[in-house]
Amino acid sequence: MHPGVLDTNQPYSSSHEIWKGVTTNHGVSFTWTPITQNSSRDNLRPIVPPWDQNHTALLWFRATYNSAQSIDGAPVGLVDRRTESFAPMTYVDATTTNTTLATGAALVTGSGTGQWHLRTGNGNGGSLLASADVTAEDAPMLKTTVSVPAAGIYDVWVNFWGNPVGGADWRIMGGLATNQMQIFRQMACKTVQPGDYNSTLVLTNTSTNFLYQAYVGRVTASSSNTISVFVDDNAITVGTTSALAGNTNRTWYDGVSYAPVDRFRITGVAYNAGGSSTTITWNSTPPELSLTTPTYTVWKKNSLAEPDWTVVATGVPSGGTATSCVDTSANGNAAFYRVSIL
Repeated sequence: MHPGVLDTNQPYSSSHEIWKGVTTNHGVSFTWTPITQNSSRDNLRPIVPPWDQNHTALLWFRATYNSAQSIDGAPVGLVDRRTESFAPMTYVDATTTNTTLATGAALVTGSGTGQWHLRTGNGNGGSLLASADVTAEDAPMLKTTVSVPAAGIYDVWVNFWGNPVGGADWRIMGGLATNQMQIFRQMACKTVQPGDYNSTLVLTNTSTNFLYQAYVGRVTASSSNTISVFVDDNAITVGTTSALAGNTNRTWYDGVSYAPVDRFRITGVAYNAGGSSTTITWNSTPPELSLTTPTYTVWKKNSLAEPDWTVVATGVPSGGTATSCVDTSANGNAAFYRVSIL
């Protein structure tokens, strides 16, 4: 910031965080919204690469910057798609009922080396699936199958636990197919935030362990209304190809999260005949979850034969996951509306 520039919500964190600053007065003051928060690693060198008018991407790397030649980090990013709207995530707990071995064989938990352990008293649902939490081991790959409300397209995450202090490097492997597995370390993943979900989750265990989310991809649910996610442990020590380590490289697998991918659209029109008004509602992205702080314009025609659209309102700010606008001049027999993103 330049001397003399006034800020609201000035950013501060013990780690380098990324913030979005919005100004409405040519930089005299800014309102700041965190893109990252409560990070245990630094978030460095953000860039917004050129794309198109419907897509915005923010890329950076999350890392511990030991020196110019020693960096322990990973590239991460966010994508805004203007043609889609935000939907809260739904969490599904991984259990021995919905989780099998990747081969389809039943999951039998136990205390043996190379076996998944059912750890009770931790996680959501009162338990989680653990590997290498004490002994160095390699447990078999798992498959969790969850039911979704309807056939369609869904974004999918795996949820696992991590400990950001004391040299811990908890991680998980996840993917939508056995040949598409990725390693997700806690240092490169996002801690779960309560506002991202449509239910209340257990987010921390005595403030030392925290629930993380790792994005595994986008999948089309079949007519059976189910999706499958593959999960594995990965106790291999960083910098080696095969050396296993227990405790620090553990996997605590809790469950799967999904969110429907919904196109940006008008979801409701309510006519008030007595007040000659119409309320138009559409799905939208909350400003704190957007890279571009969307605003909307509502357009109207009384007849499709009319050559031009009339602006009902412009600069309408996002109201969260749903935004509404009232047309106070709805005094005709019919009207047609559309909404565009600025």
